[in-house]
Amino acid sequence: MSDQDIHTRPTAEIDTRSVAILTDLIQSNHRETKEAIRVIREESARRGAETKEALETLARADHRLFEAHSQLETKVDGKLEALADRVKKLEDDRTSMQTTVREGFAENRRSVDELKETFKSTEKAMVVHVEQMQSTLTSAAEAEAIARLEWSNKMAEVARNVDAKQIAKVVLYSMGAGAFVVGTIVAIVKSVILPLMGH
Repeated sequence: MSDQDIHTRPTAEIDTRSVAILTDLIQSNHRETKEAIRVIREESARRGAETKEALETLARADHRLFEAHSQLETKVDGKLEALADRVKKLEDDRTSMQTTVREGFAENRRSVDELKETFKSTEKAMVVHVEQMQSTLTSAAEAEAIARLEWSNKMAEVARNVDAKQIAKVVLYSMGAGAFVVGTIVAIVKSVILPLMGH
């Protein structure tokens, strides 16, 4: 409807027509508004559902992350405890080995000291034994020298007390020797043997 039509038509007809047009516009706007509201509500509901799903997904992911973190902490704590136990065991083993080494060194020192004492005792015993043997040998040598001297003295005493001529005669006559031989032997005894014996 143009402005000319409105001005050329009667007022009642114009008002009725205007009301109808306005009513159609209002109704049309109302339908469009309702449709827009519906679309908005649907879009909002869809987006709300997506947001809710996204939030739920985020919550599940956060829960999984928390569980993974907890598991990781548990594993790490377990590994740390195992590592701490291993370190403690290594320290205990090192302490035990140090104690064993110290005890071994102490035992070795005691053994060396005992060997030294044994060697000293053995050395002293050997020295005493050697001295005893030397004393025994010296005593034996002295006894032998004394025996030789005593035998020599006894023989000299016998030679002084017995006439060499008589001894030679007895010996040679017992052997069947002649007077010349006896005289010769007597001369040898007097000139050689008796001077050698110191008489």
